[in-house]
Amino acid sequence: MFHQYFFTALLIVTATLSPAIQAEQDTAQAKMPAQEVIATSSTVDNNVAGMRTLKAFRQLKLELNELQQDTKQVNGDSLTAMQYRVLQKQLRGLSLLEKLSDIIFTNKQQGKDTTAIMAQARPVFLAVGPAIIKGIKDENSAYNGQSIEAEKLTTDGLRIYLQHLDRVSLAYTSLTDITLKLKRIDIDDGVSRSYLEDALKNRTEMFIGLLKVNATKQAEIARILKISPTDEATILSQAILTERVALTIEHFRQTNGLLKRFNINIDNYQQYLVEISGEITTDMLDFKIFTEMLIRWSKTAIDYTLDNGIEIIFKILLFVLIILGFKFLSNVVKRLMLKSLESSKLELSSLMKEMMVSIVSRLVMLLGFLIALSQLGFSLGPLLAGLGVAGFIIGFALQDTLGNFASGMMILIYRPYDVKDMVEAAGVFGEVKGMSLVSTTILTIDNQTLVIPNNKIWGDVIKNVTAQKLRRVDMVFGIGYSDDIEHAERLFMSILEEHEQVLSSPEPMVKLHTLGESSVDFIVRPWVKTADYWDVYWDVTREVKLRIDREGLNIPFPQRDLHIYQTTAPQPAIES
Repeated sequence: MFHQYFFTALLIVTATLSPAIQAEQDTAQAKMPAQEVIATSSTVDNNVAGMRTLKAFRQLKLELNELQQDTKQVNGDSLTAMQYRVLQKQLRGLSLLEKLSDIIFTNKQQGKDTTAIMAQARPVFLAVGPAIIKGIKDENSAYNGQSIEAEKLTTDGLRIYLQHLDRVSLAYTSLTDITLKLKRIDIDDGVSRSYLEDALKNRTEMFIGLLKVNATKQAEIARILKISPTDEATILSQAILTERVALTIEHFRQTNGLLKRFNINIDNYQQYLVEISGEITTDMLDFKIFTEMLIRWSKTAIDYTLDNGIEIIFKILLFVLIILGFKFLSNVVKRLMLKSLESSKLELSSLMKEMMVSIVSRLVMLLGFLIALSQLGFSLGPLLAGLGVAGFIIGFALQDTLGNFASGMMILIYRPYDVKDMVEAAGVFGEVKGMSLVSTTILTIDNQTLVIPNNKIWGDVIKNVTAQKLRRVDMVFGIGYSDDIEHAERLFMSILEEHEQVLSSPEPMVKLHTLGESSVDFIVRPWVKTADYWDVYWDVTREVKLRIDREGLNIPFPQRDLHIYQTTAPQPAIES
């Protein structure tokens, strides 16, 4: 594996060079005059951090050598765990080298002498790039030997492909990081940069080819699933292929990022990435990229229109004709159904009739719209599936509306009121003007239009004052205690009998009801047609007042008797 050997080569080179350089420097320093030794000591002091980093690197090399010896003696899960530890130490080694280059760069920026530290570090730095490149080549060779298995749409093939992408991406990223950092301190191994530029471009082109091949495979699997949608093997292959595409796009994007760090133009790659993934990042919103994509899409649209213009126009005309045809059919169905419901012996409310007619006409239009869409080339299967999912989501979000819908259905079924009925519901009194599945419209007595949710109406008491053909008018009239009771009874009854809208059956009622504080009260209760209720109420009330005044009876008002008692105040005692 790549992570098992590319750092091994690097550390072997480092281990070979570092002790020899250190011995050579110790000998040279022993031969220096005292003044030069002092100067050298001062230089070393300025690079203490760098020397410590080199020391840490050497120590890490020893630990890694021991760990790699241990990996030869284990297998299975233990081997996997050991290999992971090896990889972590290798990455730590790269981190130390990057830190060492940062120290040298900082010292140079500050004008300090870096000759001593550079003498030890340069051979190590020059060995890094070739070692990583060798690791990449070995990994690619190893993967090519497994490519047949890796390309299979199986879980093992996906695992091999994933591991290969991760290893190579890690190597390219590490090589890019260390190459750019070494460039700052004027170290160039003459190999890494040119290798990276060519290799990353080739890798990007390879990803584009893989995505195109995978797109073809996805189309083939989709066609197979149309024939056998429950085939488990095909479903698994589709899932694995989808994951392979996602992994390819992810590493495609990473490779583009590495190319950009070398100031290489990646506009064409970014455009293809937008088209294949459908994702737009901030890097892709560059005006130049956007303009080129817009030009390409416009050219494609124009070419398609020129090649298929007549067919497009025909499909649009067919779409419009189908919609118009089903609109006409919807109106015909609406009229026929309304006529059928009117002549039917079913005692349906007007609200129920309107609702049924409305639903059927809209279903006809929906059917026409779907048929028209199919003529434009839209597949109805995915569309209906999408509508089902969307319906579930919308239904979950509109729970209150669904509650109103259910209440509306209960009102339509049990018919507590109908259009033009006078009702008192949800604290509102007025005439029912209309109803939908979610609300009822009521026109109040003072001509205000109120729209009330159905669940508020169904969850409260509903008083329908016009549901019955006959109504009793309840009135109370009082006379004075000094008035003739029998006279008053005859007067009230004669008023009722003389009114033409008062019904003789059921018989009207006039009875002495209560002896109040200030009056003797009679209940007067004629029966009338529901439509005549208020006319009778107002006419009788007016006639009672006129007749009482003419015949010498009284309509008393509240009275109180006031009794005054006089008492003699006690006389004060007279002092002598």
